Amino acid sequence: MAYFTSGIASLLLCMCVSGLEHEFVQKLLPDGRISIDGFICVFDVSDVPQRPMSKQTEYVSLILAQLAKTKKPIVLATTKNDELVRSHAVEAEHLLSRKELRGAGPIITVETSAHQNVNVEQAFMTLALLIERVCSGVSGKHRQRIVPYSEALRARQELLDTATTAYNNLISYQVTSTVHVKFTNTCVSVICNPCCLAKVLFGF
Repeated sequence: MAYFTSGIASLLLCMCVSGLEHEFVQKLLPDGRISIDGFICVFDVSDVPQRPMSKQTEYVSLILAQLAKTKKPIVLATTKNDELVRSHAVEAEHLLSRKELRGAGPIITVETSAHQNVNVEQAFMTLALLIERVCSGVSGKHRQRIVPYSEALRARQELLDTATTAYNNLISYQVTSTVHVKFTNTCVSVICNPCCLAKVLFGF
C-alpha cells in the first residue's frame, strides 16, 4: 500500500510529454491509500550533458532500495538504447548487484527504446507476468525470455519495412496521379520516422 496526496501526484494520460506536461490533460490521483502490485524503474543509458552518470546511479539505487522493501515485483527498464553508451549499461548491471538489493526478489532488466517503440510493451508484459506469478503463489526462477534490444530492434525494423512496402504497393495500385503518389510517399516517410513526425505535429 502507498499513500499519495492528490495535490502532488498526478497521472499523465498522454505520450511523449517531456517539457510539455502542462499542455496535456492531467488526471489527479485520489487522496488516501491505493494498492500497487509492481513497479517499473527507468534507467537512462544514453549520454546527457551536465548529468553525471554517478548521480543517476545513486538516485536510482535509492529508489530501488525503497521499492525492494515492498517485496513487490520490479522491472528495471533501461531506456534510450538507440543512443546506448556501453559504460552506462554496465552501470545498470552493477546496480542490481548492490548488497541493499540482495534481499529483494529478482529484478528483471528490459532494454527499451521509445524512439521506434522497441521492447516498451515487453517491459510492461514482463511486470504483468511477475505480478501474476506472485498473485498465484508461483515460486521459483522467472523463466520468461527477455528479448535483447538488438534482436527486438531488428524485428521491429522488419515489421516497419514490411508495413511500408505493403502500404506503398497499395498506394501504387490505387493512386494513379504522380502528385498524389509523391505526397503519400512523403507521408509514409514522416510516419515511419518519429523525429519527422514530431516536427510536423509540434514544429520542433
